[in-house]
Amino acid sequence: MDDACPHKLARLSLGKINADGNLICRHRGWCFNNEGKCTEIPMLVGNQG
Repeated sequence: MDDACPHKLARLSLGKINADGNLICRHRGWCFNNEGKCTEIPMLVGNQG
């Protein structure tokens, strides 16, 4: 997985791991699973996570 969020290229290594083991980007909160797939974008209307 690259050390850059696809949204604003923020360094993902500066993010945090949540209780589910997913990586949360500290810039906008995009959530990535252990395969690098984006699983949640908090600002999307109707986002179900």
